[in-house]
Amino acid sequence: MPALKRTFIYLFIIGALAYAGYFIFTGISLPFYADELGGYGAAIRHQVENGISLSPNATPYKYTFGHPQMHTVVMAPLAHIFGFNPLGLHTAALILTLIGIGMLAFYFKKYYAFKRMELSLLITMLLVQPVFLTQSYMVHSEMLLLIWMGLAILFAWHKKYLAAALITSLAVLTKETGMFLVCLLPCIAIYHYYKREITAKRMLGSIAYLTLPVITFLTFIWVQNEQMRFYLSPTNLGKTTSSLDGVYHKFIGTLRFVFFGQNRFLLTGAILIYTITKKRKEIILYLKMGLFLIVSFCLASAILSHPIERYLIFPVVVWVLIFSIIFIKGQSEVKWIWALTCLALVLNVGQWDMFRSDTISDADLTYRQNIENTEQTIAYINAHEITPVVLEFPYNFSQEYDHSGYTRLKESIQVLKSPPKTKHYRVFSWPGNLEHENDTQGYQPIVRMEFPYSFSELSIKD
Repeated sequence: MPALKRTFIYLFIIGALAYAGYFIFTGISLPFYADELGGYGAAIRHQVENGISLSPNATPYKYTFGHPQMHTVVMAPLAHIFGFNPLGLHTAALILTLIGIGMLAFYFKKYYAFKRMELSLLITMLLVQPVFLTQSYMVHSEMLLLIWMGLAILFAWHKKYLAAALITSLAVLTKETGMFLVCLLPCIAIYHYYKREITAKRMLGSIAYLTLPVITFLTFIWVQNEQMRFYLSPTNLGKTTSSLDGVYHKFIGTLRFVFFGQNRFLLTGAILIYTITKKRKEIILYLKMGLFLIVSFCLASAILSHPIERYLIFPVVVWVLIFSIIFIKGQSEVKWIWALTCLALVLNVGQWDMFRSDTISDADLTYRQNIENTEQTIAYINAHEITPVVLEFPYNFSQEYDHSGYTRLKESIQVLKSPPKTKHYRVFSWPGNLEHENDTQGYQPIVRMEFPYSFSELSIKD
């Protein structure tokens, strides 16, 4: 490799790592946000204080929303090591991510003989994705689920079907989304049979292994019904969509984010142009498999849930890996792949995204605006001795849980959960109570704190 080209590659990798490092360093000690605060973080704390268990009734429903608790069981021991606070739990989450990246690098080195430079480029392409960076340290179950899904698929692809079934069992105990693997892994076995790589008997045997995760999941929901009087979370069942129009719009929204959001339109364009012009069979095979994974996952998500952006980290990673393989294999043939890759990095550093929606998201940096908004509101209430004050989500959680990382209100300030008939103050916010109601009638605004994706308004009612 020419010295100039090697220098350029190193500069690109260093620039991407610097971006990722700054992204993580400035976020790892921030207070918990939304689901981290009232869901995952609270569940971990409960199990730290009351014992670690996968039992559905081991953690209150208001923290779990009926989800399996493998993520909590994994994180609770780490909380003892790193500390039960935002920096400690974010560090633990980041370590899980680094383990996942290490396993990915090991796989490509062993099975694809990637060299050190190629592995660096592969990892770099993941690290310039804002959704991957935010979830790399946030206390959500998506990254652990991503690790299980990746391992299960790779084990199945290399015909280690029993190992794949065991990993899938862990996935379904992490989140119901893991059941996607129960549908996917038989397709891999059938493909192996179609390509005459295994016999019919082994194909049927591999599919039979999948009774393990199915039995695991059925056992979980049976126990949940015995303990909690419901099989699946009523909250999550309310997000399923039966109308074709509803499924269509959610499906299109997921594809838009995966293929075009966060400047992945540049990667998508590069993949399509390279595939069409070069027509290499190996690349076309990767593309077909990747599209099958992405489209099927997005369709299932559109039908069974309301797929917020962080839920889509799996198809995003699949698409980025496909691009990375093309990028690594074709960089000597197509110089403009470099230009598109560098442009995507520059645009992400500049936080420019032409396909972004106008809502706050924990798949990029905008969620931090809500944290800063919350801190400013609390500071104002403290400075002006605002009492009594009605605090609702997310402000109430910032004070209800002492692990939140937010500034505490003074003891002299009375916090109310609902508006009384007497004189009081109330915080209205977006995101927050204005998403579900607009009961501002009779209130007089005192101060408004506004950011591009978040605002709060402190009001008084006599």
